[in-house]
Amino acid sequence: YALGEVPFRTVYLHGLVRDKQGRKMSKSLGNGIDPSDMIKKFGADAVRLSLVIGTTPGNDIRLYEEKIAGYRNFVNKVWNIARFVITSSKLKVKSSIPTSRDKVKNFTVADHWILYELSELIRRVNKNLENFRFSAAGEDIYEFMWHKLADIYIEETKREKLPHQQAILEYVLEKCLIMLHPFVPFVTESIWRINKNHKLLMVQPWVEKIDFKVSKIKALEFINARETKKQSALSEQKKQELKKYIASLESRLSNKDFLSKAPREVIEKEKARLTEARAKSHNA
Repeated sequence: YALGEVPFRTVYLHGLVRDKQGRKMSKSLGNGIDPSDMIKKFGADAVRLSLVIGTTPGNDIRLYEEKIAGYRNFVNKVWNIARFVITSSKLKVKSSIPTSRDKVKNFTVADHWILYELSELIRRVNKNLENFRFSAAGEDIYEFMWHKLADIYIEETKREKLPHQQAILEYVLEKCLIMLHPFVPFVTESIWRINKNHKLLMVQPWVEKIDFKVSKIKALEFINARETKKQSALSEQKKQELKKYIASLESRLSNKDFLSKAPREVIEKEKARLTEARAKSHNA
């Protein structure tokens, strides 16, 4: 005001912070949450996430201890992902991520998939942040790091054990830390300084896109292969369950005590079930 300049042009207004039941926090109800206590118990990053993720613009926010504890688990997951990548890096020969067309050909379908998913994540996060959808941006990063990077790709690298995958892991982790930093500044900064020789994460350039092209077709191949494997595993599980079911019916129908005491219609139903189950087993 004193300088005759507009201090800001955009204001983001959030709703009231309410308790688990949606009630307004008050001394009379005794339902208030002291942020200082929650920070001491779960960490500042977990408290920040609980106030951002899962909130709809224009609506009130429900805050409770279990919610904060849940995001503490995610912060721990981020730390464990980073520890795995950094520890693996120290044990392996340093390599740079391939960017030429020839070297990208050596990527597995899993490599193409995680990098394609990273590219899509960057696009969605930037779009959501530009439109003040902070919760959606945080949810996307959460989903990617926990369920795609940790649960799927890291497990694939443990199985495939290819030298270039360490560089991909480091690359993906770096981009994730940059995007996650506004939400989780303390843990991400600590990880960055361990891995990047004390350079500050907070002054790093923002992520706009990945640095090379990957194949969407090969990414889809990976998804289809996983789905086929999953269906095959489910099919095998159903076969085993069917075998157990048939064995139990056969055991019951060979039990003289059951045959002498059970009503005839019950016995006939059991025989019909056994016939049906055997037919299913034969067709499977």
